Amino acid sequence: MYYCKLKDLNQCELNFEYLKEAREWLDNVDQEQLEDGNYVISEGHMFANVQSYDTCEITERHFESHKEFVEIQYLIRGKELFAITQLDHLVKAGEEREQDNYFYEFPKEYSSMILSPGQFLVLMPNDGHASRGKVGKSERVKKVIFKFNA
Repeated sequence: MYYCKLKDLNQCELNFEYLKEAREWLDNVDQEQLEDGNYVISEGHMFANVQSYDTCEITERHFESHKEFVEIQYLIRGKELFAITQLDHLVKAGEEREQDNYFYEFPKEYSSMILSPGQFLVLMPNDGHASRGKVGKSERVKKVIFKFNA
């Protein structure tokens, strides 16, 4: 899925080879047995971060973006709510930066999307997002976040 403004279309061009690499990696691992942590998929180009956690109220989360990486968020277990909006709708939450994570205040208006097991979401550098949102009640989710150079 792409979600961007027409003026940003050139930035939204995704290298589908990375999607293919992510799919091949997922096809060759036992997803349920993956341990949390980082995995190198393609040295210097793509890595995966496996995470397990309990979901919460989406409004308890902060919005973030990543300028250096495109993310593919793939859900293995549970359901997760995402809040998404373009960066020009966000207000920075200070100048703090943690690696390639830029943080923003939670906006009044945003789009939301629910991921279920086997589904993925591609987040471009101009996509602000909040993750870990609960769908109904809190539950334990497991996902893989693939990151590759933008």
